[in-house]
Amino acid sequence: MTAESRPDDGLAEGVGALLAALEHLGLRAEEETGVRQDAEAVLEEAARQEPDVGRLRRLMGRIQAVLVPIAAGAAAGAATGVTNGTAQLAQTVLTDLQQALP
Repeated sequence: MTAESRPDDGLAEGVGALLAALEHLGLRAEEETGVRQDAEAVLEEAARQEPDVGRLRRLMGRIQAVLVPIAAGAAAGAATGVTNGTAQLAQTVLTDLQQALP
């Protein structure tokens, strides 16, 4: 992998935003722990000399699998306990992460 094709700072910024927002997303404790561990693994992998893009995509896929239902929760409203603000935050984080994927 060349320097030009390495994951850029956008990935680190997106994951940083996720980590900052994590406690506000209303995840169950085990989900929050899993997302935090995956996010930290993304940062570690992205910082490598030659990051494994496949591993980055797998980790990001696991993160997205947890966040997508929250982002979609605004449509379900109070029945799911997801507030519109929480759903919007999850959607923003998801969009940032998707745009940053290598």
